[in-house]
Amino acid sequence: MSVNSSFVLAHLKYSKIVGLSIIAMAVLAMVAMLSFFEVALSLDAQELSSYFLTHRSDYHLALSAWVGIFICDLLASWGFLKIYRGLNSNLGLITARLRFVYSAILFFAMVPLFGALSLDAQEIESGLIYQFLHQFERLWSIGLIVFGLHLGGLAWLSPHSAKFYTFLKIMLFLGAIGYLLIHGLSHNFSYFANWEPQLTNLFMAPMILGEVGLAFVLWLKPKAYLTALERINPIG
Repeated sequence: MSVNSSFVLAHLKYSKIVGLSIIAMAVLAMVAMLSFFEVALSLDAQELSSYFLTHRSDYHLALSAWVGIFICDLLASWGFLKIYRGLNSNLGLITARLRFVYSAILFFAMVPLFGALSLDAQEIESGLIYQFLHQFERLWSIGLIVFGLHLGGLAWLSPHSAKFYTFLKIMLFLGAIGYLLIHGLSHNFSYFANWEPQLTNLFMAPMILGEVGLAFVLWLKPKAYLTALERINPIG
């Protein structure tokens, strides 16, 4: 089967945008979690109130990182949509739109985080900050179920013409399963919530390696990846 070089050349910039956006998101996620959220979400209401009062600058940094994550996620969603629209792939379009849905859920999840900026010391000590942060966590977790479906779509659509592509495909599938198990089952079956730490440890590597690995390929080797993608999703 001949490669549609016009498709590859026309979509190189979208591939690089997706790759760089996902890499930037990974870096910003580390900033958001390590600067504030990793500790904050593990505290009870009283501990969190004290922690927030003494780490406001860290919270501002983490919130700025979340804004950056949201913007990068929109760019990645747009880039995927352009690529799969160019392939005229119905499953690809659904997969890209699922990421837009995730972006929308993330936006609404972030609203309580901005509400926390206006809290005074008395409101913080009353436990409102705990409510706001856990509202964010619950809604974001629902969004990650949708994100898991998006990863599953990417895995199904990914080429396997080389060993590394096959590795990425497997990592994307396992990452999708991880998101669906961790966030889907824990929301619907309280019993599985007790297994969340073990499931997170089990699926952490593929949840990270699948998407970030794909991002580096899209950024550094876009022509090779798009060529392989077009071969298994022929145009016309």
